Formats: sequence, C-alpha cells, structure tokens
Amino acid sequence: MKRLLLYLIAVLTAFITLTGCDRTTVEKENKAVLRIAGSTSMIPVSQELAGAFEKKHPGVVIHIEGGDSSLGIRGAASGIVDVGSVSRSLTQEERSNLTSYRIAEDQLCIIVNGNNTIKEMTINQVKEVFGGEIRNWSQVGGLDRPITLITREQGSGTYSVFDEVIMRGKASIDPKALVMTSTGSVISTVAGDADAIGYISSDYSEEGVKAVKIDTGENSLSALSRPLLYVLPDNAGQLAQDFISFCTGKEGRQVIEGRLEN
Repeated sequence: MKRLLLYLIAVLTAFITLTGCDRTTVEKENKAVLRIAGSTSMIPVSQELAGAFEKKHPGVVIHIEGGDSSLGIRGAASGIVDVGSVSRSLTQEERSNLTSYRIAEDQLCIIVNGNNTIKEMTINQVKEVFGGEIRNWSQVGGLDRPITLITREQGSGTYSVFDEVIMRGKASIDPKALVMTSTGSVISTVAGDADAIGYISSDYSEEGVKAVKIDTGENSLSALSRPLLYVLPDNAGQLAQDFISFCTGKEGRQVIEGRLEN
C-alpha cells in the first residue's frame, strides 16, 4: 500500500508539473484548462469526448493523463485534477466523497500473443492460470510451453474487475506474475512474449496480440463487463460540470455510440 501511495503521488506530481508548464502558454492564449486523470482504459474514450468538447468550445484545452483508477479517485477528491476517470464501480467510502457519472460500458478481454494457438478458455481455466495452478499451455490445449503471467497493479480498475469477475475475490494472482502499470505496457509485453497472457480493456486493439474467447457458462458480455466512470468532488468547478453535462448529454452519447460502431 505504501508503494502504491508513493507511486500515485509521483504520477500526480509529474502530471501537475507537465500541465503547469502548458498552462502558462494556454493562459496567454486566454484558454481555460480542464485536467482529466485516472484509468488508462478510459484514455481512448476520453480523447474523443475531449476532442468533441474542444471543437464546440474553442476556448478550452483538455489535458488527459493515464495512471490508474485509484489515481483518478484520489486526484479528483484532492482537487489535483478536475475530473477523475475510473474503470470500476466505486466503493461506499468513495461514493461519500465523490459523484460518479457512467459514461460507457467496457468489456474485459483476456489476451495472448498473436502466435499462440489457444483460441478459447473457460473462466475457471483463466482463474487457475493466473492463480498459478496451471503453469503450462499444454494444460489448456496449447503447446508444451511455460505460461508467462502479465497482470496490472492493484490500484488499477482493470485489476479490480479481473479480481472480482475472474478470481472472484478469493484466489490470489500468482506472485510470479509480472506487474504492469498501464494497458499499453500489458499489450507490448504480451506482444513481445510468445508465451504470455494478460488482460486489458476491449477498447484497445493492437497488432501482435489477440483476444481469447472466454466461456463463462453465461452471457459473456455481461459477465466480463464493467462501468467506465467520470468522478467529480462536491466542489467541482463549472468547466468540469459543463464537460460532464456534455458527455452525458445527446452530443456526448453520439460520440460514444460512434466509437462503438467503428
């Protein structure tokens, strides 16, 4: 936990330093700045919503920073960022300090290297793989090769959903798993290791990796889904409130629906 707090502080400090430099230039151009930070899974949808909002409001510049859901929650609660982006449901304690707005639904994808022969796994097999009970691809119908586990840090919303839906909050992920701090690093690591397996947001589609079909015994789309949220503190500024109104209104819905159709 101490390491996570230090990580969050370092990322938030770097974010303020970078955006602070940009802000000087922006203010000279009489432009307002909106800062969004948090879940890397939400970066694609945030970028499109921000672009549409900036086009409608040319006097606004929106800065978007990744990290993880915990960063988004802490940043919004402390006022370091204007809008926090979160890819999991809030806890009761978090709901007491923040107001959440559901922007979209996302699906959790299990990915392997593009050359892996595995096409489908059961949800229990995935659980046993990440729990360390299954260590070789031959145990799930693949080649006789050791499995390389790629996971996310515990502050990640993607990790939280994976722990709840796949591990079911009971089994622990194998401590030998390699821990990544962003969606991009999970993708690049899996793409570079023929024996790797990881999990990411379905919003990302990259060369070198492929999604494994998961047999859940029920509707797979609902079983592996999670909310994508923006969170605001009670004292949120007007610009942040206007951005949320845009995202949850007709124009924002059209942007999101357009993404889903592409």
